[in-house]
Amino acid sequence: MEPCIVARPSGLYAITRGPLVYSLLIGERWVRVNEDVPGREFPHCDYEVYPTTPWNYGLCIDKDNIKKDIVFEERPLGDCPFSPQGAPVIARTKGRKIDWGMENGAALPYPRMTWVSDEVEDIILIPYGCTNLRVTEMPLVR
Repeated sequence: MEPCIVARPSGLYAITRGPLVYSLLIGERWVRVNEDVPGREFPHCDYEVYPTTPWNYGLCIDKDNIKKDIVFEERPLGDCPFSPQGAPVIARTKGRKIDWGMENGAALPYPRMTWVSDEVEDIILIPYGCTNLRVTEMPLVR
C-alpha cells in the first residue's frame, strides 16, 4: 500500500495508507470523574483523558514525495490491537511544534501558523482507530 497525503479544510493534511488514516501518538492520563454519582461505579465509570505528551505539531514532509519522509513499521498483533500500545502498524516521520491554541480544554479547529520551536522532531503516527486522543489533520511546516 502506498501512503497518501490528503488535503483537508483550513490548510491541514491527513496521512492515509490503504484503508487506514493515521493520527499522532499522544500520551494519555485518565482521570476518573463522577465517582459520587449513583450508577457510575466500576465498570460504568466516567473518565476524562488528558495529553501527557505534546500534540501541537505540523508535519515536516514533502507532499509531492511523502514515501521518502514516512517510514511504516509493522508490529505483531497485540492483545488489544485497537489501543495506542497495541497498534499493529506505526508511521515514523518528522514534525515541528506549532502554536495551536486551546479553548475550553479542546484544541482550536486549526492552528496559528507560528512556530513554537525550530527543532524538527521524530514523531509517531498510529491508525486513527487505535487512538483515544486524536490529532489527525496537521499543517505542513517544511
